[in-house]
Amino acid sequence: MKPGYSKILISGNVIPKTKAHWDATGLDMVIIAPCSSAELTAVAWCDLIETWAGLKICKVWGAGEDSESLIECERA
Repeated sequence: MKPGYSKILISGNVIPKTKAHWDATGLDMVIIAPCSSAELTAVAWCDLIETWAGLKICKVWGAGEDSESLIECERA
């Protein structure tokens, strides 16, 4: 990846810390059962992308509280 040029776009739910919409959190049950996983909060996405992947989050776009978000990342 070329810094400042190449981008990675991630489509996923970014769950707010409080008052999360039931439609977004309801997916947790679908994911937890077979995969031992859960939907991620903004803090968890940041930790995953910036700490573990070594990337920088440029911007997060969201269409609403119950819809997926688009996370734009680039090389740190």
